[in-house]
Amino acid sequence: MGFFSRVVRNEIPAPFFTAVAETVDAVFVSAHRRAVAEGRVLPVQVPYARGNDRHYAVQRGIVDVAVSLGGEDFTTRIGRSGYPMPLVRMGRTVIATCIADNLDHLRRSDARLQLASQNKIFEPRQPSFWDDDDGPPLEDFRFAMLLIAKPHKDADQSLPAGVFFGMPTTTLRSWHFYNRVDEIRAMYDEADWAETPPMAERRYPRLRGASHSINGDDTGTEG
Repeated sequence: MGFFSRVVRNEIPAPFFTAVAETVDAVFVSAHRRAVAEGRVLPVQVPYARGNDRHYAVQRGIVDVAVSLGGEDFTTRIGRSGYPMPLVRMGRTVIATCIADNLDHLRRSDARLQLASQNKIFEPRQPSFWDDDDGPPLEDFRFAMLLIAKPHKDADQSLPAGVFFGMPTTTLRSWHFYNRVDEIRAMYDEADWAETPPMAERRYPRLRGASHSINGDDTGTEG
């Protein structure tokens, strides 16, 4: 839980992960319901229906979640395509949203590679022997991704296969941190419990038992 405690927890509030999970589920349910209710597609086409609508609705929903929690939304054009990429900033973490066919192979686009290059602050650095070492670039900038996996074509189409959050390495081939959003949300509660100082042991006075004489008569009484 070290990376979570040092980086994720300090930058992103816990309600973000709860709201993201709820938002993504709601978008998938809505898109599936419309595809089925409209009756314009064959049953075998349902997994592919509303694909674009679902994609943009997920991005819009996550932007709204971040802004409602004090985050900032902005759009950048990087990479060779120059396609506008919506991003949100929570603290010092910039987050992109990606809807993928599966979570096994993340497409390493130019734009994502450029953004992921900022995470070199988490990786070992070899100082140059020829140039002045100017320190890690954009020290206050970390890059993270929300990955939403579409369900397999033979699975229930009303919900995503999974919603994950991760901070990739600069190569996009592995992760500094990666987990399901619902499990990340549970980490906040676990961290709060672990960091709660133990209550000091309270000592209660112990009552002394009544003193009796050898003959069984009460002592210290007059009669």
